[in-house]
Amino acid sequence: MGERIDWQGFADENIMRIRTDPVWFLETAFNVELDIWQREAFEAIGDVVRHHFGMPTKLNHPNPANNDKPLQKFTIRAMHGPGKTFFAAAGIVWFHCAFKGLSPATAPTIKQLKTRLWPRIRLIKNMADPFWKKTFEVRSTEAVWYNDPDWKCVAETGATPENMQGYHDEFMFIVCDEASGIDEEMFPVIEGALSTGRIVILLLIGNPTKLIGTFADSHLKPKVSKYYHQLHVDLKKTTRVSHQWVAEMREKYGVDSPVYRVRCLGEFAEEDENQLISLEWLVDSRNKDHVPDGSIPRQRLSVDCSDGGGNFTVITHSVRYQSFTYFKKQTKHSYPSGRAVGMTVAEVKRIWDAEGFIKENGDDVVVDSLGVGAGVCSGCIDEGLPVIRYMGGAGSDNKDEWRNRRVQSYMVLRDNYRNGKIITADDYVDEEDWDDHDAQLCSVKRKPGMEKVEDLLTKKEMVDKGIVSPDRADSEAMSFATQAPMLNSSLPTILMGRPLETAGYDGSISHDF
Repeated sequence: MGERIDWQGFADENIMRIRTDPVWFLETAFNVELDIWQREAFEAIGDVVRHHFGMPTKLNHPNPANNDKPLQKFTIRAMHGPGKTFFAAAGIVWFHCAFKGLSPATAPTIKQLKTRLWPRIRLIKNMADPFWKKTFEVRSTEAVWYNDPDWKCVAETGATPENMQGYHDEFMFIVCDEASGIDEEMFPVIEGALSTGRIVILLLIGNPTKLIGTFADSHLKPKVSKYYHQLHVDLKKTTRVSHQWVAEMREKYGVDSPVYRVRCLGEFAEEDENQLISLEWLVDSRNKDHVPDGSIPRQRLSVDCSDGGGNFTVITHSVRYQSFTYFKKQTKHSYPSGRAVGMTVAEVKRIWDAEGFIKENGDDVVVDSLGVGAGVCSGCIDEGLPVIRYMGGAGSDNKDEWRNRRVQSYMVLRDNYRNGKIITADDYVDEEDWDDHDAQLCSVKRKPGMEKVEDLLTKKEMVDKGIVSPDRADSEAMSFATQAPMLNSSLPTILMGRPLETAGYDGSISHDF
């Protein structure tokens, strides 16, 4: 009880400092450790409040368009991993402890708010002294102070702008997390909310994955950016990101890789004209909710095989609906040499059973049948699974359009990403694997000068250029294989009455007798 009285006295006596000094308050009351850039951003936000109350500001605000008044709109572009969402959560907690107000927080999907931003709010609450813990409650899509319905932060999906139209209050802290992916129709509504109130602060924060839209304009277009306080978070401003990881990404994918520039440098990236798949499309596929369209879905496993050792086998689980494809899960496996075939077959069978695949519904398995893949193909058939034997160098369905089957599969993958017909699960890959996933897909390039027949750099050509083999990308492309599956055969080494084939990426096919 004594501790509570002490903190109550602290709150009463220091209310003005709580309001005007977010860094001090968060570090004192919530035991938050702020990174370099987070302190800088909070000082800039604190200046808005300090100026409102006629107090000296701590930073220079030399913006003649605003008469040196601190800007109330903030845009922060950042590399991967410096604590962007934690910062947004800390801002929400500070502001609502300092001011009574009703504020929205938005992101491309409600699931991103519920699984990323809201857990950070809970984390900060749990770091606090018991007195401050009791001041607010974190619910499913709300953080409510003193159980007051007019004193809270509410999660609102960026896909429904109409939900934001009712927010007008004297004190508001509006958060746009993953701002580059938010529906552009949301921003005029937000601007309307900024037009009223005494202290209304807008925070846009995210990775610079797109060159168009409000978030990009707030950094790149002077007519827009002059109304924003801009912050660029790179390695110089964070202690949370591993320099070794950045160096490894640079070595694996090169300084011109859009993933390296966006994720490791926090820079907007121009894409190579020969780049097949845009990083923007990949991010957009994750910013969509998985809502079945009413059609009967077909499940597929696509297996890019390796012979074990230091190489990885990649398995992609996709679900095909009539109007879109859902990438549900992708896993990579490192198997001992000599045991890779049997262990891959066992893993495929395990997933098939665990996920309730039904071959009568048209569910199937696509297996890259080069090298050890031939054995995996046979093993899966022996298990009674319907298998598509995939050979990238074999002829495509239209030789006048695609040079081989690998090119055809990639072009269909490209079209589906580009046309918004792929939805990717939040946990499709492990959290630490997203950068490799995106970098591999963005590293696939067209061959320049191929005007009539579409063609791509082969795996060998990519490796010769120092680019990591795109095993994850190949596994995804194989999801769009068009061949019919093969049935069980009594001869494990002879498939469909024909000798096994191996295909090189030059399109040639040879027979193993």
